[in-house]
Amino acid sequence: MRVKRGLAGHRRHKKYLDAAKGFRGGRSRLYRTAREAVERSLQNAFTGRKLRKRDFRSLWILRINAGARLSGAASLTATGGSLTCGTADALFTLTDGEASVSLTGVALTRSGGGALLSVLSGRLSLLCDYQALEGELSVADGATLSVTLQNNSTFTGSVSADERMRLSLSLDATSRWFVTGDSYVETLSDADATLQNIESNGFTIYYNSENEANAWLGSKPYALPGGG
Repeated sequence: MRVKRGLAGHRRHKKYLDAAKGFRGGRSRLYRTAREAVERSLQNAFTGRKLRKRDFRSLWILRINAGARLSGAASLTATGGSLTCGTADALFTLTDGEASVSLTGVALTRSGGGALLSVLSGRLSLLCDYQALEGELSVADGATLSVTLQNNSTFTGSVSADERMRLSLSLDATSRWFVTGDSYVETLSDADATLQNIESNGFTIYYNSENEANAWLGSKPYALPGGG
């Protein structure tokens, strides 16, 4: 007995021809041509969605920088919710000027694998309250970054081991730093004088012994939890 499949084939053809409505020439009338055009358009649409996110992120950075130049400083305060970066760029980027960021219990996602925060020029202050940070902090030569962790905040990541870095890190007794690579900080302030809230995982943290803010460290090395 011959298997009849005309109805299913007609439905499949109609689906592609309906999707190809508005296409020019045979791409809207001929099934094979229409199918190729529709499938290619779907591939381009996928790429276009990614490019659109990239364009909006660039526009967002430009607008923040323009506002920072006009007002002298920019600020971002977020409580709860989530922030997501789907590109290879840093989740937070400061290209110039002065800015402050305050995060309280925000879920941060970096699907593109970029740095957590990048300061290319200027000065950035980051305040974390009940906040989890994960990733690398990147600060260009001449830029400065100040990070404050308080109220059970955690930082899992590293700071590039470069003595030109100008990063100040402050932790209260309830916050912790889980080090994932050799790091350099200009100044280190810790409410836990024993530094037991810094888990080194075998890595080394360098600090500037000539900076007066580090006088409490006594210009000497310390053995950190985790063997670093």
